[in-house]
Amino acid sequence: MMMQKNADTTTDIVNNVKNTINTRKYAHADEISLLWQHAMKSPHMISWGHVMLIALIVAAIITVISTLFF
Repeated sequence: MMMQKNADTTTDIVNNVKNTINTRKYAHADEISLLWQHAMKSPHMISWGHVMLIALIVAAIITVISTLFF
């Protein structure tokens, strides 16, 4: 029973965040993380710092590879 109440609360929170974003016409990083976490049904919170770090590493690797081979 507790799981169902938690799911209802999470759904309510997500709906409130969506309504807030629609009202403001923009979203904060924490709100995007919450929506992404809910959409993926993931228990882990996504850190934008980690996303940016991974993007930076991938961009650096692509740059090095393209410099060496072209």
